[in-house]
Parts: sequence; C-alpha cells; structure tokens
Amino acid sequence: MSFFSRLLQPPSYLSLPVFALDISDRSFKYIQFEKTPQGRRVCTFGSGAFPDGLIQSGVITDTSKLAALLREQLADKKFRYVALALPEEKGFVRSIRMPRVAPEELREAIALQLEEYVPLPPEETSFVYHVLPEATPTTMEVLIAAYPTELISIYRDAMEQAEFIPISLEIESQAIARSIIPVMEEKDAILVIDIGLTRTSFLFAKNGYTQLTSTIPIGGNTMHESIMKALSVPEAKAEQLKKDYGMGHSKEGKQVYDALLPLITSMQNEIQRRVEFWREEMHKEKKSKETSELNHIYLCGREANLIGLPQYLSTQLQTPVSLPNVWINALPNQQVVPEIEFRDSLGYATSIGLALGAEE
Repeated sequence: MSFFSRLLQPPSYLSLPVFALDISDRSFKYIQFEKTPQGRRVCTFGSGAFPDGLIQSGVITDTSKLAALLREQLADKKFRYVALALPEEKGFVRSIRMPRVAPEELREAIALQLEEYVPLPPEETSFVYHVLPEATPTTMEVLIAAYPTELISIYRDAMEQAEFIPISLEIESQAIARSIIPVMEEKDAILVIDIGLTRTSFLFAKNGYTQLTSTIPIGGNTMHESIMKALSVPEAKAEQLKKDYGMGHSKEGKQVYDALLPLITSMQNEIQRRVEFWREEMHKEKKSKETSELNHIYLCGREANLIGLPQYLSTQLQTPVSLPNVWINALPNQQVVPEIEFRDSLGYATSIGLALGAEE
C-alpha cells in the first residue's frame, strides 16, 4: 500500500482483487487491474454519474443515497474491495523541513507542529507522513498529508453502506502523480494541473511524491457559463462549442476563444501565483534554484482536453505543457492499451494511480 493508505492501516499480508474508485462532485470513475503471465492488464473500467448536490465540494451530503447509487450502477461488477480517493479540496499536503529526530519520536514531533501547516484542530485531524530523501546531518524532509477525521469516517461509511470493504484511502493528487509522472522524471520538479468539471487542482511533485497542493473553483462548468453568457446559447450548446473549438485559433471558433480567454487568463494567473509560492517555499527550505525550477507541466482531467490549452499555457508560462500518457506507469511494456479514447483516458488518471497504489 502507499503511505497514505495508513489512514486505514489495512492488513499488509492480504492480496486482494481491489478496484479503484475516484469520486467527484458529479461523477465517478473506476478501474481494476489483474496480473497475468504477460504482465498487468485492465480487467474492467467505467464511469457513472451523480445527481447535482449529492456531493458538494468533496462533501457527501447523503451517504445512504450515494451508497445506493454505487450499488445500483456497479451491481454487475461483483466488486468487494475498494481503493478510494479522498477529495483534493479537503486535504492538506506539505513537505516540511524539521530537526532530525529518532523514528519512534517522529510522529509526536510532527503532531506538535501540525497546526502550523494544517488549518484544522489537531484533535479533529488524521495525518500520515513519509520521510523524503532530501536530508542533512541535522535536519530531515518530511511529507505530511492530513484530512479531517470526520470526512474520512464519512467516506468510509459510504463505502461500507455500498457493501464495499475500503482497504485504502488516498489523497487524489498522490494517485495522479503515481499514474502520470514517468519514472525518468520522478526526481524532477513537476506541476500537474487536474481540470475537472467543478474545480481545478494544482499539485507540485518531486521524488515521486506530491509535496504541495491547492484547488480553485474553475472548471468545465465555469467554461460553459462563460460561453453561455458571451454567445447567448444554452448549456448543451456551450459545452459542444467548447469541445469543438476551445482555445484554438480557427476563424469559426473566434467567439468561443474570446469567451474563454478571460477565464483561462485567470487560470494562468493562478498557476503563476502558485509557481512563485512553490519557488519561495523551496528557497525557504534552503533548496537550490535548480531543485525548485519546474521541468514540466502536465494537464489531466477530462476538461484538460480543451483544444489549444497546452500550447497557450506553454507560451504564456514559458514552460513545457502537455497532456500525459496516463498508462505510462501502469502498462509500460504493453503495445495494446485499453479501449479508452485518449481524451477520455485523461479522466482516469486518479483511478489508475489508486489501483497502482493498492498493489504497493
């Protein structure tokens, strides 16, 4: 299991047929791998929808209804054991530098300074930690992930009501990093931008671990609203125009480009602010400029398919921006990938990473 899985402390000796479940405000995606003599392969995958309001900004408003919907939509899958993503916007991930202490004293040492990094009452917070390799003779680098204990209980209860046994709970960003960052780039500083329907999350990763995250309320829905307002069209038409033209420079799509530009500019500004904060944090931790400089930006999530977006951001940010191969770590040696269109595969980054983490 990944170190985030220790929130549940599952039995390490069990080798279970686990399915990975990524839940967002309006939909869910799942995937299950199986091992064969030829290597790992996708056993099954799919997606489903939730009604508006059932989950709001990562908070489940009705666990019984959510459980019933999952049971109904996944009834034919005979799933039992689940690796689940926790909502990015409710978690806190930070890497901190602290005086070197003995392993048996580390958890208590972190707990004593948790309030400095996590804006939650310590008695209402569950956290896990991982010691990173960047250390000195007197200090150590520690990665902390924290969630409200109540939120963890709610998600776990929802899974159990759906008659699933949760064997791991993991922050979304770490699952994404595990699935899309190539092994050859693990030591690099990477920014991953996950663009969903209701929000966009930023995760800064290094040494294969997410080290800083944040979320803004910009996503596919706000894109639709911008087009609807500018062109006076209904939402379904706005969504189609977004898919057809996006940020491309075609003559036919100029109105769509103009409608989206203020929103994408706002996103660009948010990216720049966070990149600057990342650099300041790295400098504060006395890391070199080379260590803090971003090597690459990846865009994932279904809404990352916006035509022209990688090229636009790459030009504006002066950093390589691209859409990732979400199968690069899950199926590295296979010539045939699952029958998921590339644009759809970007929405499976979290569930793929969860499934890989469940094997660790």
